[in-house]
Amino acid sequence: MKKRAIPFIVSIGLTLLSFTVNSNHIRDDFHDAVESECKLQTIIVSKTYPNNQVTKAYKGLATCTSAEFATWPTTKWKYFTDGKALIEESIKSAPQNPEIRYVRLMVQLNAPALVGYSSEIDEDLKIFVQYIGDYAVDADWKTSFIKNLKTSDGISATQIAQLTTVQTNIN
Repeated sequence: MKKRAIPFIVSIGLTLLSFTVNSNHIRDDFHDAVESECKLQTIIVSKTYPNNQVTKAYKGLATCTSAEFATWPTTKWKYFTDGKALIEESIKSAPQNPEIRYVRLMVQLNAPALVGYSSEIDEDLKIFVQYIGDYAVDADWKTSFIKNLKTSDGISATQIAQLTTVQTNIN
């Protein structure tokens, strides 16, 4: 092992010790980790979450979000495309799951236009709005999802109005 790799490995190990994944749900961990590359990487590689489509979607979101921390354009693109692929697989397996649609919306609404990943915003928003009311998650999370979407970079006034109507029905 090269001498330069040892400090890096020790640094990663110490950081991982300071952030352990939550045993409750990946959504909790992702929303706590969104500002930290190391925490995102911990989520991506963790085997402690249930093996389901929501977990796969959040791992895709964490992978896409990791692109923000990458320096090289090729690395950014790899993170983005790998994460996008996980999210797309989740959508195909659970097309009416509003949380998975929320995940894809978060990527589409916040990704740079350059990557060309925005063609499903209207469909995702329609399904999210249709199914979030009956979705089996705490009302606080539903409100948080809506707030996050409403404050996204690429959201339109019409889309915000749709989300506001749904939020009124949840509260």
